[in-house]
Amino acid sequence: MGLLDDRELAKQASEVRAWIDIARKEGQTFMDGVVVDGDLAAYRDKVLVDVGCGPRPFVERFPARLAFMIDCCMFGYLDEGLLRPETLASVCCVDAMAERLPLADATVDVLFAINMLDHTFEPAAVMAEFRRVLKPRGMLHLHVDLGGEPNECEP
Repeated sequence: MGLLDDRELAKQASEVRAWIDIARKEGQTFMDGVVVDGDLAAYRDKVLVDVGCGPRPFVERFPARLAFMIDCCMFGYLDEGLLRPETLASVCCVDAMAERLPLADATVDVLFAINMLDHTFEPAAVMAEFRRVLKPRGMLHLHVDLGGEPNECEP
């Protein structure tokens, strides 16, 4: 991996600040209202990855064999105490760019990308990484929040 450019570093600092603001307003309960329900059998014994996840404990709510949270700001979230101890105990938290996922080819059963693609400078490179790491017949949960003007967090 090469050095990050100034715009990426500014984006990452802005992302961490935004999560700090949310945590200050809502406390550590900012994800308590999230409910994952329905038949979760399809996720049992799978490798789940949440890319661009922020500090929110989402994949820990699934019955996965392995769960990863991958975010380019993970070190910042850890430094600021934004991750709950139970999350750190149940999920592997990784600091990495979505454009260069530190995962072997065809190793992921289910990949979540919830409102993160618009937070990247190279969405095509991110989608190519998703394709690379997903197993054949792997599942991608992709949600993109379109609209609004580009800003420091959402280029």
